[in-house]
Amino acid sequence: MTIKNANKILIVDDDTVIMDFMTELLQDEISVSYTSEGAKALELGKLHKPDLILLDVMMPGMDGFEVCALLKADPETQHIPVVFLTGKADEKDIARGLELGAIDYITKPFDPELITIKINNILKQITATRAATKP
Repeated sequence: MTIKNANKILIVDDDTVIMDFMTELLQDEISVSYTSEGAKALELGKLHKPDLILLDVMMPGMDGFEVCALLKADPETQHIPVVFLTGKADEKDIARGLELGAIDYITKPFDPELITIKINNILKQITATRAATKP
């Protein structure tokens, strides 16, 4: 179901339980798409131009760090905010994710209420910025 004028989020995670949970958590107010593959995430980023990407680090094939680096290197997707949502909680991993351009790094397990608040705050900032820059 796509909600008219809804914010769009792309969830990239190979854990179907997390994808289903996040989709259920967010779908009432946000248009959610998802994939479990890094290469597909790059494609969907260009195609759907989501307002936010929630990205896991540990995935088969291309990991989330590589996906983030490629998103930020591409002029078509570099403006899309990325939030890592991952089980990798080492400080070096957190620093790496933020250095690659992510705006936040949330570790699993997470509090559903807290993540919903964070995502809604990010989306409100995006909406306010767009409104302020419209001619």
